[in-house]
Amino acid sequence: MSLITSCPACSTVFHVKPEQLSLRRGIVRCGECQHVFNALDHLHEAETVAPETVAPETAVPETAVPETVAPETAVPETAVPETAVPETAVPETAVPEAVVPEAVVPEAQPHAAEAHITHQTAPHIPAQPSWHDAAPKSKLQTVLVQPKTVPWLSGLFALLLVITIALQLAYFQRNALALAWPESKPYLQQACAMLNCKIELPRDASKLVIDDANLLEDSDYEGLLILTSTLINQARHVQAYPQLELTLTDANDQAVLRRTFTPAEYLPAGTVVEKGIPAGKELPIKLLLTADHQTVSGYRLFVNY
Repeated sequence: MSLITSCPACSTVFHVKPEQLSLRRGIVRCGECQHVFNALDHLHEAETVAPETVAPETAVPETAVPETVAPETAVPETAVPETAVPETAVPETAVPEAVVPEAVVPEAQPHAAEAHITHQTAPHIPAQPSWHDAAPKSKLQTVLVQPKTVPWLSGLFALLLVITIALQLAYFQRNALALAWPESKPYLQQACAMLNCKIELPRDASKLVIDDANLLEDSDYEGLLILTSTLINQARHVQAYPQLELTLTDANDQAVLRRTFTPAEYLPAGTVVEKGIPAGKELPIKLLLTADHQTVSGYRLFVNY
C-alpha cells in the first residue's frame, strides 16, 4: 500500500515516500498553505480500489461511426472513470480537481470501438485510483528545522571561556602580578606548587649599576686581590640579585682570568637572597680572589642574570 499524510492546517492530502520521512525525521512543509508539520503524526496507508472489469464490446464494422461522449463539467475527486486501467505508478505531480481524465481502451481489446472525449484545454492526465478520502497531492516540501539554542548554556560557555583566559594570563604573568599585587603572592606560590612553577622577581640588568669599583692587591698576602664596589638598584621595584662577572686583563687588555660570582658569594652573611634587592638600595661589595701568578693590569666587572 501507498503512504499518504494530510496537512493539519488545510487538510490537503499528499503522497509521501519513506525517503521523505527519513530525511528530516518527518518534518515537511505543505505546498498549499506553507504550514510546517510532522508527516509522521498524520501518516496512514491509502486503500486502493480494484478497477471494474470491462466487458469487451462487439466488433464494429469499419464503416461504423464511433460514438463520441460529451465531457462532463466537473468530476469529484473520488470519482473513478468506468474504463480506468489499474495504476502502475503513483505520479508525483499535483492533480487538478476540475480536470476530466481521458478514457482509455484496454490494450487487450484490439477490435473494441474507440471512445473519444473532446475537451478544450485540459492536459492528458493518467487515470488515478480511488482513495477512501480526498485525492492526495504530491506538492510536499521537506524543510530544515534549526535546533533551538539554550540561552543559559551559551552564557555558561562564555563564562568558562573567560575563566580559562584569566587563568592563562595569571599563569604567564604571575611574576608581574605578584610584583604589582604583593597580597596575591602567597596564593600564586600555592598554585605554582601544584603546577610545578615558581614566582620570580624581575630581572632587568639595565636598572642595576656598579659604582666605585676598585681592584687592589693585598699588602699582606702576595697574589691576593681585593675587589670593592657598590651595587645600586635604580628600578622602582624589587629586583632579583644578579651575578657578578669579573674579568682580569693584562697590559694589552687581553683576558687572563674570568670568574662569575653568585649572590651567595658576594652578599653579606645572613642576607635572604629570595627577597631580592630593594628599589634604590645601595649594596657594598667586597670580593677576595687570587690571580694564579698571572700579571694583572686591569679588570672589567659586569652584572648579568
